[in-house]
Amino acid sequence: MALKQPTPVSLFKAVKLCFLALFSPGLFDAIEQEDMKALETQPDALEPYRINAVRKALGGAFLWGATAALVGLVTGWLAARLVGPSDTVVTVFAVTGAAILLWATLATKGWEIQTFSNVTLTERVNRWIFRGLYSIGTALLVVAASWGFFVA
Repeated sequence: MALKQPTPVSLFKAVKLCFLALFSPGLFDAIEQEDMKALETQPDALEPYRINAVRKALGGAFLWGATAALVGLVTGWLAARLVGPSDTVVTVFAVTGAAILLWATLATKGWEIQTFSNVTLTERVNRWIFRGLYSIGTALLVVAASWGFFVA
């Protein structure tokens, strides 16, 4: 399979596909087979500068990280104002955030599911789950860090 443009997917459909991949692999496989047929008929992706893919990834990663940090910062500030100091809860947030980051890192698949096009639904769901877990873990760590900062 040559380099192909992925089939566009809305946020709602991406969440649905992640859910199906985790809890209904048979149904997910059927959807993926249809998507694979569609990918074969699409024209090859013509990227004039391959570095653009790296630049897009860098920008997207920044947005994911900044959003997770902002959500964590606001949540930590609210928790500090509404709950006050709580070393136990802050520790639980920090440990949970670190555990989720480790889980996302160790669960991510690479070479065994990779294709030349890197746009199959399995590959994309793998990335979506990784980014979702990583964002949640980062947000929880920022909640823990900012909670202590805003209480002090």
